[in-house]
Amino acid sequence: MRLTKGTFVLAVVAAVWAPGGLAQAPSTDLTLFGRVDLGLVAIDDGTRSSTRVDSGRYTESRWGLRGTENLGGGWAAIFYLESGYSADTAMLNQGGRLFGRGAYAGLRSDRWGQLTWGRQYVPLFWPLLFADDTGRLRLHTFSATQTIERGNVVRMAQSASPISGGGSLDIASGGIYTIGATSSFEDNQVVYQTPSFGGATVMLSYGAGAEFASTNSIVRNDQRVLGGNVEWRPPAIKDLYLGAAWNEKRGQRLIGMALYEQKLTEAAFTGQYVFPSGFSVWGNYHPFELRSGPQRLKGSDYMLGLSYRMPNGLLWGNHSAKRVDDCTSCGARGYGFGYQYHLSNRTELYAFYSRVDNAANSAIGIGGVDPSAPGKDPSGYGIGIATQF
Repeated sequence: MRLTKGTFVLAVVAAVWAPGGLAQAPSTDLTLFGRVDLGLVAIDDGTRSSTRVDSGRYTESRWGLRGTENLGGGWAAIFYLESGYSADTAMLNQGGRLFGRGAYAGLRSDRWGQLTWGRQYVPLFWPLLFADDTGRLRLHTFSATQTIERGNVVRMAQSASPISGGGSLDIASGGIYTIGATSSFEDNQVVYQTPSFGGATVMLSYGAGAEFASTNSIVRNDQRVLGGNVEWRPPAIKDLYLGAAWNEKRGQRLIGMALYEQKLTEAAFTGQYVFPSGFSVWGNYHPFELRSGPQRLKGSDYMLGLSYRMPNGLLWGNHSAKRVDDCTSCGARGYGFGYQYHLSNRTELYAFYSRVDNAANSAIGIGGVDPSAPGKDPSGYGIGIATQF
């Protein structure tokens, strides 16, 4: 077998990190997993309405493989491959990537934590996921979290934006200016997570950015990602979760003949508590800032949610609002509510309704459908089925 550079680096890291070396592997575990979600949806973008069969109306359809090889001494080698697809068309999501929802490998230790590298979730994603109660699979596509907070950081009239043009982190097209939310998945990441200390873990990540060579330091930083989070599940309070995260992504923007650096910074402070009665309260606060050369856009949004667990289902609702400091009438408010009926431990029926109220210069969409002009108020409702394997 030819010893590649990557194999050599992995062997050195393992030898240094694992005192006494790695024992012969006594066992290997391989799991095929996935979800299929299909729904009948009606969406009004504020100008016209459409009804269709869609995939991923609650949770994205996906399939994947994950494996663990026990190396002995509390050590394991791990890998993860996950592919997102549209069940209604059989097309790949994430721009046609085969494993767009994750492709990484690494090492895990009971004592030292976990180190992985490849395409994987940013630390910002996890506190938003675990402080959410819109169904057993969480982060319902039509909840206020996804529409107001995670669909786009901002989407507004270009004439109202304090940033005059787009770069690699934002787009200015057709009179609309958009800053997309930091992707849940980023390429070329190295992620380390500590073991639990008193119910708390820390995660740190570094994403190397665009894969091309350049002597220009600004270009070299394009798409570089840094992030971290802290999550706490106190052992003494069983049904409490608290999380905080930070993420920074670099980009570039050409103004005239000058190339400027862009930097999008996001944070999240989240929490959830499940009462013995079955009610759950959850929410987050999400400040953001984009610096694009000499220009800046800054704002924040928040979400509050309430849910109620029943013997065979879950009823939920949430509200979110966005504020943009540097732009007049560029905020938005939205709400969503739904019901999940549990047919089994793996399969559930769902129904939902969601609406976004845009200010005069805001153009936030819903369920992947964006209004054609600012000030329009999209809404959507539907029913569907989601199953896991």
